[in-house]
Order: sequence, then structure tokens, then C-alpha cells
Amino acid sequence: MHTPDGFLTSWICILLMILSVIPIVLSLRNLQKKFTKSKVIAIAAISTIIFLAQMINFPILNGTSGHLIGASVALFILGVDGAVIAMTSVLLVQALVFGDGGMIALGANIFNMAIIGVYSADWIRQKIKTISKNAQIVVSSFTSVVCASILASIELALSGTVGIGLVLPAMVITHSVIGIGEGLLAIFLVGLFAHKLKMPSLKISIAISGISFLVIAALLPFASTSPDGLERVAINLGFYELETLIYSAPVPGYALPLFATVPYIASVSAALIGAILTFLLSYSSIRLVSSRIK
Repeated sequence: MHTPDGFLTSWICILLMILSVIPIVLSLRNLQKKFTKSKVIAIAAISTIIFLAQMINFPILNGTSGHLIGASVALFILGVDGAVIAMTSVLLVQALVFGDGGMIALGANIFNMAIIGVYSADWIRQKIKTISKNAQIVVSSFTSVVCASILASIELALSGTVGIGLVLPAMVITHSVIGIGEGLLAIFLVGLFAHKLKMPSLKISIAISGISFLVIAALLPFASTSPDGLERVAINLGFYELETLIYSAPVPGYALPLFATVPYIASVSAALIGAILTFLLSYSSIRLVSSRIK
């Protein structure tokens, strides 16, 4: 659901960037107040796992694919503040390094997936505490994806890109299907990593991130190449051609240009670079803020 540049008007992008900064700063301050090295290490690992998992698109209906957003995964393992920072780190690396999501639209993507995705998942989780943990994960995951798609639809309509009566039902229906896949993946990932990353050492965190990279590297050849949910809606509703390239990413399309003649190596190399940068960004940002405030 990464919105490219050209879909949204400038004032929407600026407003959402400002609105995104506030919860990010609050999350950093909250993490600083209850700073523990193991918490920071866990955030770095989950950021990396989500980045890698997002590289695998799974097919849904009508030539459309979806991929994990990861807001609920991060929430159930890290809590709200850790999840916001983890998701923001992923989205920053994706935009800056790989051109996934526009640079001007970066605030919108952070707001939709890192802020609304996390907070909507947490809101519904608080409302359904009495049901089983797995059910909570599924419902929270589904809610985070659908809420993010609703916000994206409203932003597109306010930008004059497409009418709300057309884009909202198309986005919600498409992302409802993706949300079911998100819920199933979230159960697996939370079950796999929640205990291991409760009080991890740096070595354990790096090892888990490394193993995750190897798994994703093995799965990359099987990833769907169909347009994702937002792309498919944009194609079907006729505004896909509005996408504008404003920023040339160094590793566009998750393929390292150095290995352009060997697509698999190009993709695996990009995955490795992204995993390392995501780990370092999430880890260093919290450590830096903590040291400066102290």
C-alpha cells in the first residue's frame, strides 16, 4: 500500500508528514523513559523481519497481490511505541533506498501504515481482550490493513485523484482480502518470534535477522509479481499513470543494479542491504535519542 508520488496533492503530503512526526517523537521519548538495551535490540530485529517479509507478495484474486504490512506483528511483540518506530524505520529505508513509496508521499505512507496501522490495531486489541490471543492477532491485523486502506482512499479523494465513491469500496474490498492474509501471517510471526525476542541479546537478534534473510532469499523466486492492492485499484480506476518519479533511489525496485543481468542475485543483494540498513536505523535512532536526552 505504498503510495507513490503523483497520487496525492502536496498539501496532503505536508500535513500528513507533520501529523506523523508527533507520534514518532512521542514514541521515541516513551522508549527513552523506559530504555532497556534488550528492548532496542528487539525493535531492530522486528524492523528487519518486517522489511524482509514485505518483499514477499502473495497472490489474491483477479491478478492482484498483497504483502504483509506488519503493524500488528510489531504491536503484539513490541507494544505501541516500539511498533511505531519499527514501522517507521522500515518505511524510511524502503523509500530512501528502494524507491518504494514516494518521497513527497512519505508522510502519507508513514501515517497510514506506521501510525494508523499501529494505533488502529491497538484500539481493536483493547476492545477484544477476552478472546483468544490468535483471534486478537487476526482481528487486529485485519483492522490495521483495512483502516490504512480507508485513510489512503480519503487522501486520494481529497487530492482530487479519484472520487471517494469509486476508490473507497475498491480499496476496502481488495485490502479486506489482503487483511485476512495479514492475519494468518501475523499469527505465525508473533508465535515464532514473541518469546525469542522478549529479552534478546544482540547476538540472538542478529542471528534471528540472518535466518529470516535466508528464509526470504529462498522464497523470493516464488513471490507474486502481480500488482499490489493499491496498484491494482489505480490501474482499474485509471489513475495509475499519475505516478511521478521525483526521486531516483539507489536500488530501485529492490534489485541491485550491479547484478542486473542476474535478477535473483540482484533481488537477494537488495534484501540483504535493506535488512542491514533497517536493523541499523531502528537500533541507532533509539540509542541516539536516548543518549542525547540523558
